[in-house]
Amino acid sequence: MHLRAFLLVFVPIAFVLVVTGVLGYWWEQHEKEASHKTILLSDFIGKTTPKNLISPPPLRDVGEPPAFEKSLLTGLPRISGEVEKIVGVMIDEAPGARAHHTGIEKARMVFEAPAEGGIPRLLTLFSSEDFPEKIGPVRSARHYFVQMAEPIAGAYVHAGGSPQGLEEVYNSSLINIDEGFNDKHFERDNTIARPHNLFLLPETISEEIPPSSHEEALFLFSEDIPTGLSSEDAPFLDVDFSTTQHHVSWQYDAEKKCYQRKQSMETSDICATNVGILIIPIWSIEGDKKGRLDMNTIGSGFATIFRDGKAISGKWNRNKDEVFSFTTESGEEIPLKPGTTFFQIVGSKEKFSFSSPG
Repeated sequence: MHLRAFLLVFVPIAFVLVVTGVLGYWWEQHEKEASHKTILLSDFIGKTTPKNLISPPPLRDVGEPPAFEKSLLTGLPRISGEVEKIVGVMIDEAPGARAHHTGIEKARMVFEAPAEGGIPRLLTLFSSEDFPEKIGPVRSARHYFVQMAEPIAGAYVHAGGSPQGLEEVYNSSLINIDEGFNDKHFERDNTIARPHNLFLLPETISEEIPPSSHEEALFLFSEDIPTGLSSEDAPFLDVDFSTTQHHVSWQYDAEKKCYQRKQSMETSDICATNVGILIIPIWSIEGDKKGRLDMNTIGSGFATIFRDGKAISGKWNRNKDEVFSFTTESGEEIPLKPGTTFFQIVGSKEKFSFSSPG
C-alpha cells in the first residue's frame, strides 16, 4: 500500500522534472542559435550599435587630384593650371663671358651657333615654371636665332643686334625686349668688363611674356629609344668650333642620366638630357664689314641625337615657322628623351666626333 502510494506520487513528479529539463535544454540551445544568427545578419550594423564601437567621421571633400600635362620644352609632367610662358634670351659665349654665366643651368632648351669671328652664341629658352633670378650675360640679336626662337617662345631678349637681326625681330610675332629700350628689365654688374656684364631680371618681364598658344609638347618625346631604331654607344662627344677656345666636349653621366658639358677643359653647370648636333650650311654675308654670318635653318640636313649614352644618326627637318623635327634616313621619327636639350649647329668649318669606351 505504501509502495503504491509512493509510485503514484513520485512517477508524475519525475516525469514533470524530465520534461522540464528537456524543454529547458532545447530552449537554451534555441536561444544560442538565434543569437548566433543575429550576429551574422547583414543588417546587424544598421540595427545594433555596441557601446564600444566608435563611428568613423564622415569623409572630407578633398577635391580632385591634380591634373598633369607635358612641359612644352621638356616633355616632362607639369601641374596644369597656369599656361606656360617661354622666353628666349641671347647669351654671350665669348671666353671673357663664360666665367660669368648666370642662370643658364635652368634653361630648358639651348641652341648654340657661331656668330662673327666663329665665336658661338647661345639662344637659351626658359619656362615660366622655373625662371632663375638673373640670366646672362645678355648679348645682341642675330637673325637666325630669331628665326629659331619664333615658333617656340613668346618673347625674345637681347641687347641690340645686327641689322638683319633687328629687322627679323621687329617683323616677328615675338615680344621684343631690347636692353636699349627696356633697361628697367636689366642690370649691369660694374665689377665685370663690358660687354659681358649685362643681366636680365626675368621676374620683371613675366607680365610682358604672352602665354604660349601651344597645347602640347613642341617636340616628340619618349622615355625609351623605340624598338628597331638603330643606335650606337656614344658616352663621349667632341665638337670643335674652329678654335681651341670654343672646343666643347660632352660626357654621359649614367647616374645623372645626362651629358655633362665641358669647355676649354672646364666643367660647366650644364648637364643635358639630349644633345643634338645639326649640320647646317653657314656662310659669310657678302659685303658685311664685320664678317657677320648667315645660315639656312629651313629644309633638312644631317643630324645626330645623343641620349641615354647612345647616338642616333639621321636628319633634321624644318619648315618655315615650325620647330625642328628629326627622322632616320628611312623616315622613322627620332624622339628626344624627356628633359633638357642642347642643340649645337655645326657648319663646314666645325667638326664633331663621338666614341664608345675602350
